[in-house]
Amino acid sequence: MGWPGVIAAEWGLRQSAIPNCVLTFTLASCSHLRAVGRIELNNRTRHAFSMSALTDRLRNWRWPIAAIIVSASMLAAAHGFEHFGKLAPCELCLRQREVYWAAIAMAVAGLGLWRLRPSQRFLIALNVLLGLVFVTGMIVAVYHAGVEWNFWPGPTSCTTGVAGDLAAIDLLGELETRQAVVSCGVALWSLLGISMAGWNALASLVFAGLSFMAARASSGQQA
Repeated sequence: MGWPGVIAAEWGLRQSAIPNCVLTFTLASCSHLRAVGRIELNNRTRHAFSMSALTDRLRNWRWPIAAIIVSASMLAAAHGFEHFGKLAPCELCLRQREVYWAAIAMAVAGLGLWRLRPSQRFLIALNVLLGLVFVTGMIVAVYHAGVEWNFWPGPTSCTTGVAGDLAAIDLLGELETRQAVVSCGVALWSLLGISMAGWNALASLVFAGLSFMAARASSGQQA
């Protein structure tokens, strides 16, 4: 075979190899896409299962009981900072505590009434009201954080006080007297650059969201 025949044979082999390369690349790409699709489907399925599990845990009386527990925990933390950390509460701090007391009172009374006369509609209304209570707490906490960051002025009754701890001002007497001298515009404690009011705003947002999710779960169960 002369040189022309050798060149023609080699050219034929290369041409026959091109479709094989294209086919191999296409199959590899399809396999990769299928793998990505399976991963995405698994992630969506896992997310759906986790949301379904969370929704199941919020149905019926579960969230009002949980709302009592988390509200009591937040109050315990606040009193712990006051008595053990010697951080005196300002006026806005006490307003935020009142929100959790209101949530506890509402949940206890609501569960008592629901116990006497069970009703899914009543549970829906109770969870919605708890959500509104926590939204109120979030608004107060955001307002307090804004005062600390000097975004807007705070109440005149607590912006003219001094910044200090209970150990320094304990000689002033009862809580009402100490409250009057504690400024709302000074953050006495912070974590990761977020003050106690900021963390309370985030917690209240989560609690409000869970309350509305519980109302939706109870509504779906009623349907």
